[in-house]
Amino acid sequence: MARELISIVVKTFNEERNISRAIRSIHAAAAGHTVEVIVADSLSTDATVRIATELGAKVVQLKHPADRSCGVGAQLGFLEAAGDYVFILDGDMELEAGFLDAAVEAFRHDPRLGGVAGQVTEMSQENRVFVNRMKHNSALTAVGPVDRLDGGGIYRAQALRDVRYLTHRGLHSCEELELGCRLQARGWSLVRLACPGVRHWGHTLPRYPLLFRRMRSQYVLGPGEFIRASLGKPWFGRAVRAYRAYLAMIVLWLCIAGGLLLLPLSPWPLAIGLLALLALFGRTAIKRRHVGDAAYALVAWNVFAWGLLRGFLRTPKDPASHIDRVVLAGR
Repeated sequence: MARELISIVVKTFNEERNISRAIRSIHAAAAGHTVEVIVADSLSTDATVRIATELGAKVVQLKHPADRSCGVGAQLGFLEAAGDYVFILDGDMELEAGFLDAAVEAFRHDPRLGGVAGQVTEMSQENRVFVNRMKHNSALTAVGPVDRLDGGGIYRAQALRDVRYLTHRGLHSCEELELGCRLQARGWSLVRLACPGVRHWGHTLPRYPLLFRRMRSQYVLGPGEFIRASLGKPWFGRAVRAYRAYLAMIVLWLCIAGGLLLLPLSPWPLAIGLLALLALFGRTAIKRRHVGDAAYALVAWNVFAWGLLRGFLRTPKDPASHIDRVVLAGR
C-alpha cells in the first residue's frame, strides 16, 4: 500500500526556545512515514522563523499582526498542506514515537474517523495551571470517542474539506471544540488513543502572570467568540454548556449588583449573593484540596467571564476567509 502524505503543522509565535526540539521530534517520530513539516508562524519577533527554515521546514507566516489568534495558526498551515492527513502540533510540543503508526492504522480501519489524538504528557510540572488542567480536563485524558482533540491531533484531510476549514481564524481559543462540533455534525468521529501522543512543555510563567498574558493576547475572549459563532448552529447548546461556569459567574455578578441596588430596602439579597460566592470558593477548595488553587480558579473564572462577554459582543470574522500570508522555503 502506498504511503499517505502526512502534513505536520507546527503553530508558532516566539518559540525560539522550543521550535528546534519540536521539529527534531517530528523527524525522529516520523520514520517510516512520508511527511511535510509546515511551520505556521504568527509573525514571531524572535529567531523562530530562522531556526525553522534552517531545519528544513516550510514556513508560512501571517502578513498582519492583527490577524493573530489561536484559531488562525492551524488554518494558516492547512492552507499550505498537501497531505492526506494533517497533524496539528504547538511549537512547545514534541511528537511521541509510535503515535503516527497507531493513528494511521486507526484511520485505515474506520473510514468515518475524522481525527485521532494520543495521550498528552505535561512536562511543566512546576506550573499548577497545567498540572490542574491534566487532573480536571477529561478531554485530555480520555480513551475512546471524544468530542474534541485538545492538545494536538491528526485529522483526515477529506473530513476537513467536508467542513470547509480546519480551525476558525477568528477564535482566540476554543478552536479544537469548535472543530469537533463541525466534524461530528457531519458524521465524522473523533478518538483519543491510549498510546502517548505528544509531550507539552508549556509556559514557565507563574499562573497569575500567565493569566495576565492570556488577557493581553485576548485568549480569554475565545469562549464568547465561540458561543457567538455557534448562534443558529446545531451545537449552540453544547457551546453554552461547555462554558457554563463562566456564565454562572456572570449570573452571580448580576445577583450581587442587584443586592447592592436593593441594599436600602433589605440586606438579604446582597448577603445571599456573597454567601453563594463564598460557597463556590469553599466547594472548589474542597474539590481541589488546595486553597491557593481555589483562589486562582475564582480569579480565573471572573477573568474568563469578563472575556466571554467581550468575545460574545465582537463581530465574528468569516472563518474561511482569505488569510494574507507569505511562504518561506526551508534550506
